Amino acid sequence: MGLKSMQNERRRGIVDKAAVMLNYLKDAPGLDLLAFQFGKVEAGGVTFNTVSSDAVITQYIDGGQQKQFDFAIAVYVDLSDDPYVTDNLTNWCSVQKFGDWIKAQNKNRIFPDFGANCEIDAVRALQDMPSVARSQEENTAKYLYMCRVEYVEYED
Repeated sequence: MGLKSMQNERRRGIVDKAAVMLNYLKDAPGLDLLAFQFGKVEAGGVTFNTVSSDAVITQYIDGGQQKQFDFAIAVYVDLSDDPYVTDNLTNWCSVQKFGDWIKAQNKNRIFPDFGANCEIDAVRALQDMPSVARSQEENTAKYLYMCRVEYVEYED
């Protein structure tokens, strides 16, 4: 297999995993309008962003490889600068439900299907709560959840 062919095969694997993850996340709370990579930067906007894919963590003697697929979920909500309004806390709690969903999926071993040659070990949030940043838009907050799928991929 030539270098060009190997690069194309690798890209196909990444795209396939991203498509599988989009489908897997459709049942997560608050991700009804999930967009891939780019979406609306306004209240209600939600994006799935790939961070890294197929990073090899361990190479096994039988040819299997421990790998990870990292992704981020960005959720945009209205924010308030008024210290007497609880909207920010309410919004944060609604985004936190995604992290709780990921924990439940992992505990119940409900994993995405990366194909017959992959065995998923875990799907986990990399932090215990969403991080927040003010968006470029004036009254919009961006909550970010970093997540990881840990899996073993076996040779065909």
